[in-house]
Amino acid sequence: MSDIDSITPFRTTIHWKGFQFTKCHGSSRKNTYRCSFYRRACKAKLDVMTDGRVIEIRFPHSCGGEIIDISSDESTADPPASPKQAPARDVSQQMAAETDTLALQQVSVLPSKIWDQVREQFTIDDMTRGLSRDQVISRVYRVRRQHFGGSIHGHVEIPPLSQARDGSNFFQFNFTYAGDNGAERVMGWAHPALIRLLTYSNVSLFVDGTFFCVPSSFYQCIIVMVYDRGSRCYVPAMWVLNTSKTEWSYWHVLHCVQAATGMNMEPGTITCDFEQGLINAVGDQFPDSTLVSCLFHFKQAVRRRMQKLHIPTDEISVAMGRGVLDVLTILPHDQIDPQGILHVTGRIKATIEGRGSA
Repeated sequence: MSDIDSITPFRTTIHWKGFQFTKCHGSSRKNTYRCSFYRRACKAKLDVMTDGRVIEIRFPHSCGGEIIDISSDESTADPPASPKQAPARDVSQQMAAETDTLALQQVSVLPSKIWDQVREQFTIDDMTRGLSRDQVISRVYRVRRQHFGGSIHGHVEIPPLSQARDGSNFFQFNFTYAGDNGAERVMGWAHPALIRLLTYSNVSLFVDGTFFCVPSSFYQCIIVMVYDRGSRCYVPAMWVLNTSKTEWSYWHVLHCVQAATGMNMEPGTITCDFEQGLINAVGDQFPDSTLVSCLFHFKQAVRRRMQKLHIPTDEISVAMGRGVLDVLTILPHDQIDPQGILHVTGRIKATIEGRGSA
């Protein structure tokens, strides 16, 4: 037991092959240790003989670690000719240094995965003294917290998460302002090559938001797309996370987008949905641009309203068809009500009656 005492003096725990074991039985011939993850009902056990031999009981680890399978011949083999094993190696400092390196090199890797790498590198068949699983995982969190300033938002401000694959700076801004309900945040990302597309004169922009693919601390992600004349398609140029959907938040989003381009944006047209707060913010930030409402969002809003009013499905399908509801978008404002609305209503009724008579 001299080797065990040198590893964990005055303690009832030992570390073997990266796993922590707790003493559960002792006798004059041996001490028996079980896996410390007893809450997970792990049945792995370890017998440490008085002469220093270590015998693994063939119960595989069921606590999420690797399965240790030692044959009975090996486990009951006679001890070496030497009366004592080699002195235990202390690899605590090496494990700590490697943990610090991996924690910052692999910032997207889970701490438990880093523990697997460290354990595989530093644990051998001989008894060693090192860091336990909990110590390595806690160290990963502590190192990252110190490096990134203790803020989860600071992770994306420092390389490598702030950079694109070519090394250019993908992260653009992290802005906080005082809102009606407390501090609000705006964070944006864009590739420098795509930012240059936003600075061209008289370009067409499309601004839209989504609520389904955002982190828990944010409310929506606003995507600014620009029409690329070379590829003849709209290209997503900037992604912005914000914590609310008020007019003031949209104003800050568009202002930060302009600041990322050096205040050199001169768009010709800007297309967005019918949200009044966004429309007001676009008009304030780009007063010389032409605001175009999105036909898709218009028909989507009308369709949802018709479904809420329990209008029959066939009538909704007719209204969504080409040349019916979308006619209202090309009429002068003074002709929409009542002439345009009467025309669309009559078109829907005529189509439904024609289907019924057929």
